[in-house]
Amino acid sequence: MYPESIFVSDILSMEYKKNYYEEGVECDYVIDLGWYPDQDPEGQYRLVLLQENWDDILCTFESPDRFEIRDTLERWLDQVNRAPNRVKLEKRLNK
Repeated sequence: MYPESIFVSDILSMEYKKNYYEEGVECDYVIDLGWYPDQDPEGQYRLVLLQENWDDILCTFESPDRFEIRDTLERWLDQVNRAPNRVKLEKRLNK
């Protein structure tokens, strides 16, 4: 029905540099999107927001619905952009 190459674990990886001017700190955020399990049509998307490395995951969202993924991605980007510091970002993401 679908070519297996559509359902891959490496779909998107974006890096966003954010300056927190009040604290004089620059943070690198990464948003990663993949399909899990890899090449399984019955799987789902996994969206992950992390800071700088995989040991510092801020939040994860999973869904087979690409529109839910899109909406979550847009919300996360907006929250990262608006948050004045990491503590407030984490509070906003966990609402």
